[in-house]
Amino acid sequence: LEARIESAELEIRDNFNTDLITDTSAVANSFHGLGEILQGVAFGSQTGIFGGVNRATLPAVWQNQFQDVANAFGTNGRRFMSTVYNSCSAGSSDHPKGILTTQSGYENFERTLESIERLHPLGLKPDAVGDPKFEMLKFRGALIYFDAACLADTMFFWNPNYYYVKVHKDAHFNATPFVRFPQQLARTAIIYLYGQVCVSNLRRLGVLDNVDTF
Repeated sequence: LEARIESAELEIRDNFNTDLITDTSAVANSFHGLGEILQGVAFGSQTGIFGGVNRATLPAVWQNQFQDVANAFGTNGRRFMSTVYNSCSAGSSDHPKGILTTQSGYENFERTLESIERLHPLGLKPDAVGDPKFEMLKFRGALIYFDAACLADTMFFWNPNYYYVKVHKDAHFNATPFVRFPQQLARTAIIYLYGQVCVSNLRRLGVLDNVDTF
């Protein structure tokens, strides 16, 4: 039973992680992923309804920042990263706190640093999530990390001040009682979660496209 619970926890973690990053618009009963929330289209030209709001009718706050490095990260990457970062910040100190990308995008950014590489320890206290000794790259005020579930050629800029995961207090990875089906010795329980990703200002989030090619 302990082994099955551990296996279920790992599967839930992976599925939840994938939901939060990919385009889940066609997946039933899923959380909104960054690939669905943010569009790889120029600011001011985005369309479609998200959260019941038409992006085209409320461009000031309901369209995300976007730039395209045109498959030349070595030439355009850092310059357009600055553009997206600055546009998300809108001249204030409320800048993106995290940048999520592919392994190739992460390594391409790392190649541009050369002798100015800046590493940041993950975790500000011993009990922080992750290994405090693990180091991450940082672009200005944002930590950069990569994930295998990230959409190819994509770099997401996100700010937790405008991005929330809301979970029902009575359905937060709760489990049903174990039941036994007729003519079976196995017992089954369901682990369930009710919630959704909510965004309050898409303009403060951004996408950089075609980052996998240096």
